[in-house]
Amino acid sequence: MTTQNPFLDPRRAESEEHAFRAERAWADGRRDEALQGFELAAQLEEAVARTVPPTSTRVRSLLAISAVSLWYKANQLDRAKRLAHVFLADGGLTEQGQRDLERLVDACCREMELAGLALDPGIIPVEVKPSKRSK
Repeated sequence: MTTQNPFLDPRRAESEEHAFRAERAWADGRRDEALQGFELAAQLEEAVARTVPPTSTRVRSLLAISAVSLWYKANQLDRAKRLAHVFLADGGLTEQGQRDLERLVDACCREMELAGLALDPGIIPVEVKPSKRSK
């Protein structure tokens, strides 16, 4: 564990640069490049987040959320979910940080379910419309 300010860690600056470039690539339609950039940013952000002791709840929460979000953006949903569970299990998070990580886990689960449905050739799409009640 480090006693230095994790926000001054050079890996954070590198992570931010990769994330910035990934956002631009995504906006320009270069999806593969964007996903790679988010993955590189996530690796760096996760490494920094893991150095923060549980006693630094605010910093730990912010960096954990950032790392999990970057894995999510990299479409590495299982990795994002597993990392969120690590931080949730270890504790040392603010209440808001815990809620945000739980929401990210839920989002990952929904995305994984949708991806599974999209790949299943046996699924027949059905549109469900609300029934109209007659008065």
